[in-house]
Amino acid sequence: MLLLQNKCDPNLCRNDLMDIHLSPLCISATYELTTIMKLLLKYGADPNFRIQGQDYELPLFIASANGNVQLVTLLLANSANPNICSNSLGSQGLSPLYVACEKGHVDIVQDLLKHKAAQNIYTKERKSPLQIAKLKGHKHIVCLLQQSNNKRH
Repeated sequence: MLLLQNKCDPNLCRNDLMDIHLSPLCISATYELTTIMKLLLKYGADPNFRIQGQDYELPLFIASANGNVQLVTLLLANSANPNICSNSLGSQGLSPLYVACEKGHVDIVQDLLKHKAAQNIYTKERKSPLQIAKLKGHKHIVCLLQQSNNKRH
């Protein structure tokens, strides 16, 4: 906290001693450190910050994949973009909505849809969030997606 109070960059990912490829918010999301995430956001951490030229997930994607509703809600309340896809190696360009649908995280799907998560973002294999929810047998999520689609049209 002392570093943040003295204007240290809350998005800092690298120093002379080590090369870290995850932002502090990503680390907070990975280890589900809600208090740390709140502190970082308070001091201006950018939930959409991506290290230039690096292939890693954003905190919203990580929290959505982990099923952490509290972190997803916190990130969305702090302007996390629900439509930025993961570009990590092997991720297939997955959106937070896609991964939440795949894993059956109903509350997160609802929260993402409330924040205008796009259903028409396809993976590199041309699968949509609706298709993966059907494939995985998550009937309640399928209904949510269809209802949300109907409201938009």
